[in-house]
Parts: sequence; C-alpha cells; structure tokens
Amino acid sequence: MPPAPTVGVLSASALSAEGSQRAQALAEFGAARLAELDKDNAAALRHYQEAARREPDNETLQMRAAQGLLQQNRNQEALAILGALVKRHPDSERALNWLALTYQATDQGDRAAETYERLIKLTAHQAAGYLKLAALLTTQGKDEVALHWLQRALKQAEHSPDLYRAYADLYARRAIGARDDATAHAARLQAIAIMETACHESPGDNSLLTGLAELYITDRQFDKALACHASLEAREGESLPFRSRLAQSYAVDGRREPAIAFFEQSAKARPNDERTWFYLGELQDAAGDAVRAEIAFRHATDHASTPIAATRLAAFLVLHNQTNAALTSIQQALTRWPDHAVLLQLQAYIHLAQQAYAEAMSDFARSLRTLQSKPNNKIPPELFSQYALAAFKAGKTDDCVDLLVQGQQLDDSAIVVFIQLMLAAQEPPDLHATMHALQRVCQRLPEAPTPLAQLGFIRYLAQDYSAASHTFEQAQNLAMAHGDTEFDASFFFWFGASCERAGQRTRAEQLLLRCLELDPTHAEALNYLAYMWSEQGQHLDRAIELSRKALDQEPENGAFLDTLGWIYYQQGRYAEALTPLTKALELDPDNPEISEHLGDLYLKLNQPKQAVKLWTAAYQLDSSNKTVAQKLRAHGCDPVRLLVPATPNAQPPPKTPAS
Repeated sequence: MPPAPTVGVLSASALSAEGSQRAQALAEFGAARLAELDKDNAAALRHYQEAARREPDNETLQMRAAQGLLQQNRNQEALAILGALVKRHPDSERALNWLALTYQATDQGDRAAETYERLIKLTAHQAAGYLKLAALLTTQGKDEVALHWLQRALKQAEHSPDLYRAYADLYARRAIGARDDATAHAARLQAIAIMETACHESPGDNSLLTGLAELYITDRQFDKALACHASLEAREGESLPFRSRLAQSYAVDGRREPAIAFFEQSAKARPNDERTWFYLGELQDAAGDAVRAEIAFRHATDHASTPIAATRLAAFLVLHNQTNAALTSIQQALTRWPDHAVLLQLQAYIHLAQQAYAEAMSDFARSLRTLQSKPNNKIPPELFSQYALAAFKAGKTDDCVDLLVQGQQLDDSAIVVFIQLMLAAQEPPDLHATMHALQRVCQRLPEAPTPLAQLGFIRYLAQDYSAASHTFEQAQNLAMAHGDTEFDASFFFWFGASCERAGQRTRAEQLLLRCLELDPTHAEALNYLAYMWSEQGQHLDRAIELSRKALDQEPENGAFLDTLGWIYYQQGRYAEALTPLTKALELDPDNPEISEHLGDLYLKLNQPKQAVKLWTAAYQLDSSNKTVAQKLRAHGCDPVRLLVPATPNAQPPPKTPAS
C-alpha cells in the first residue's frame, strides 16, 4: 500500500531559494510583532533587521528596521538602510518620502530638501511633495524659496485647497514680518488674491472661505469678511455657537476696537440688519460693555428671522444674573417661534436653577416632543439627562428612570451627565434616592456596564465602600463579557479608592496602577497611591516620585503636600517634612488629618507643646478620631474639655487619603 499523502505540509527543500528567504523574513516579521506586543523593543528591532536583510527589496521591512533604529537614536544606521533602499529603487515614491522624512527628523534639512526635490521630479503633477518641501523651507526661514516652489506647483501640479492655503500663508507671514504698513498691506493683498482664487475654484470649501474672511479681517476689510460669514452661516444652518465664533473672530489681535467702530457705523446705515447687530453685541460683550451689548442683542432679536439672536440674548441675560429678564425675553421669543426646542430648553434650565421643577419638566417635555416630531432631528442625549434631573428633583422617580433609560439607549454618556449635573447643583444631592433610581435603571438595562459604574460611584460617595467595590467589579465584568465598553482611568481610580476604603489594599493597588497606566498624569491617583504606600510603609522612594508628579500638576493642593510631608515623616526625614506639612495646613486649615500629621511631626522635633496644639485643632475638627484623643490623653489633656461647643461632632465628608 502506498503511503498516505501528507496534507498541508511543504518541506523547506521544496521551496525555492527566493521563497525560503521570503518565508524566513515573514517568520522574523511575525517574531518582531510579538516582541512589540511584549514591549521588548530591542528584540523587535533585531527581528526587523533580520527580516529586512533577508528581503532587501521589501520597502515596508526596510522602513520598520529604520524606525526601530531611530527609536534607539541610531540615526546613521537608519539613514544607511533607507539610502540603500533608494539606490535599489530610485523611482520609489515611498522610499524617497521616508528618506526625506528621516533626514528631516535627524535635523539634516538640506539633505531632506534635496530628497524632496527628487520626489517632486517623480511626481510633478502631485501637490504633496511641493507642500512638504515648502513646509521644510519655511521652518528653515527660507520663505522666498518656498514661494518659488509653491508657484511652480500651481503651474505644474493639480490644484488643491492645501496648496492655495500654504501659498497664502507665506504671504501672510511676509505681512507680519514687514517693516512698514505699505509692504504689509501689499503682502496681505497678495494672500487675499490667492484665497479668492482658491474659493472660486472650490466654492464649497468652508475652510477656504473661513481663511479668506480671516484675511479680510486682518486687512480691516470688514464688509467683505461679513459677506463671507453670511455665506458660511447660510451653509451651516441655524447654529448659535457657530455664529458666535464667527463674530468673535473680529476681536483677535487688537482688531476689536476698529471692528466695533465698523459695526456701529454699519448698524446706523443698516438698522434692520440682524447679523450686524448680533456681531456688534458679541464684540461689545467681549469688550466688557454689558450695557451696549444688551442693546445690540435686543436689536438683533427685534430684526431676527431665526431664534438665534433671541437665544443669545437670553443666555447673555442669564450670565449677567438677570434671570427674570431672560425668562421674559424667552417667552416673547416663543410667541414668534412657538415650541422652538432650544428656547424651551433654555427656559427649562432657568426654571431648574430656580427650583421650579414642574415648570422645568414641562419645558423639557415640549422641547423633546418638538424634536421627536421631525424624523431627521438628532436628539441630544444630554436633553434626557437634564429632563431626568428635573424629574428627580420633582420627586418623579418613575419619570426619571424612564428618561435615563431612554437617554442611555441613545448614548452611553447620558447617565454620566445626569450624575455630573446632580453633583453640580447648589443643594446637596440625595445620595440614597439617587442610588435607588440607578438601581432601577440597572434592572432595566441589565447588559449595560455604565449604569453600574455610576451606581458604584454614588455608593462610594455614600461611604458604602464594600458595596461600591462590588458594584464596580460587576460593571467591569459586564464590560469584559460584552467587549463593547472600555472604561477610562477615572473608573479605575474610583474602583481602586473603593477597594482601599473597604480594606482590599492589594486589589486597590492593582486598580490604581491600572488607572496610571491609562493616564500617567492622573493627579488624584498619583497622590492616592503614594499616600496608601506611605501608610503601609512600603515603596516609599517610589511614593515620593508619585507624590512629586501629582504636585507638578497641582503645586497648591494641600492634600498632595500633606502626602509628600507624610512620606518624609515615614522615612524619618523630619526636617524635610516640615515645609510641605506646614504649607499644606496653610492651604487647608480645616483638614483634621493634616493637623494631626503636623502635630505628630512636631512631637518628633521635640516640640510637644506645638504637637498638643495641633492635635487639639484636629480633635476639634473631628472628635470621632480616637487616635488623636489617645495622643491628647497621653500628654495630660482631656479631649472632652477641649471641644468647642459650636464645632459639630461629625465625621468629615468622604475624601481621598490626606485630602
């Protein structure tokens, strides 16, 4: 019987020499990618170099090897690889582009420029090479040479908005650097002419029209800028933020006063022009002239064909603490534009701030109905969050839960926004009622991790740390099971803080390290982990490193300074601990933990009277602290007699360590 054929197996001897090299190169490439996943950059480079050696004509492999060498500052070796590649493939656009970029990255500008010129010869009809060369020449201060190449590009290459924009920018730079007004004006006119041509060739490009308007403003041709902005507004549609941004562009770089003068004259000449009045109001508001700004916004509203000006007037009045006037202006506007969604939302915000919750709910409901009546309308998820807050404050828990479920199904941030709004409100939040509402949302959305994460956060604030850590764990497990939610650093911070407060210190450390892996600059996590280690007397040198990183971001944070001082204390560096702990108490004098720490330090510095004074202050701030009471008794003081009658005998609010 003949042997059974082998399926799917090919011996190395059956491969050609070229195929064998390619197979081995592929194996090296795979090994390099695995090394990268393991963050072993040295091994990855070795494999890439071997792969590149086996396939010298493979441009991707050569570039990978060159990149690895550049990361290790082995610049000449990287250039040698790319130079050899260009010699073998002198007509390769990719190889030339990589070589030019590498010359540029290694501060060899002239060699980079020569290489870009070679690239342009190959691709004379493409704008990309010209643009890269011009950008390089500009960084070298060779603006005139850059202009030459861009002029050549406009003759030989396909025209593109980027090409015109770069060309105009060079003339704008010439205007800025001009020694006299006449030369500057001539350069600006050149830039304007270029952008006018660009807008003519690409009439639908909003970025070009915006750039042209900016040049008109710089040259104080405000009437032409206004015409550009009118066109942009017509394309954008009804948008208050967009119109406000356009108006504020006139106020940059000392142009506000002449722009105000222009719009004041224009308003006299065209008293019924809404846009003129609106822009004038924005400029006067930016100048701090609230009286004239309000007058201008009212004129704009009187002559408006859309509710944009009325919305801006109401927002202006709210910001200037004229809420009743704002309500009146909104109600007048709603007679002209009944059930306008944005006006109703703004009225609801005012009612919410005034604790008129039923009225706020009515406004939000009308706004939502208006948006839902038009099939193509995009409903902002924060509308559900705000409406839910009004329902929650009105005691309508069923409505609140329904709205949060609807909002969460629309966008994963709806419940997050609801919690943020609730915590930002003037009155203290009802945490237990909030937990109840979120529990019901979680029951309605059993596959959604975000509501669970927010429930965990609220349980942390309610100081139910064990329940909080369990809820965070459930949220993470659900997210991992479905794979469609990735929590950010903040999630792992609060998860870790909950575990630490629940006594799960090892788990807390893992979670805080995960937080810092996602966001190495997370100041609260840096401080929390540093303080936790200091309390345990572990990793103190690293704790100092983390504490200093936190203080780099917030040098005036009393809690962070307390952490640094306490680490010094734990290391026995008492003299060094004095400065940060003293400053911490100056910044946060009502923090009992800082007072206790500074008292402990003074005892080590052989100043027991000062220690007792600080422990007394700590005990008066928090009379539930048995450790401080014991220290006072050990030094002959009766803690009960030290209490100030007006000081409440209560536990401080939840806080991160040393905060």
